[in-house]
Amino acid sequence: MTALRRFALAFAALAVLASPVLAQAGSFGNSVVIDGDALLIGEPNNTFRPGMVYVYGKTGNEWTETTILTAPDAERADGFGAVLALTDNTLFIANRGGAVFAYERSGDGWTFSEMVTEDASAGLDPRCDFNGYCGVDYGISLAAEGDWVLVG
Repeated sequence: MTALRRFALAFAALAVLASPVLAQAGSFGNSVVIDGDALLIGEPNNTFRPGMVYVYGKTGNEWTETTILTAPDAERADGFGAVLALTDNTLFIANRGGAVFAYERSGDGWTFSEMVTEDASAGLDPRCDFNGYCGVDYGISLAAEGDWVLVG
């Protein structure tokens, strides 16, 4: 069995085990981060409540939901969890409203630490809306390593 097939089978098993009762949208798993015995799954596309990031911990062969993260200023259909990036014990979560939220891990728990929004001078692009700003695209991609986070 190839490594890719083993990964695909393992991922399929995780998705079945991890799918929460609360998940309302087909976007559960839109973004996924695996870090050792932690599994973080975004569900940003919903219309009845805020986006969520489900956090699972692994004990033996079992994955158990440990917490659910929402934005500190959560609103219905906010797109929270659209993009995830993890470095060390810092998780960055983007929404479609132009913000990136940082959460710090301590043991099995996560605590909100700060929100980064786009600089008002960033995004000047004549191909965007009538005034040339693309504010809603901030956070459409994330990469994190060490002390750096890159926001697209």
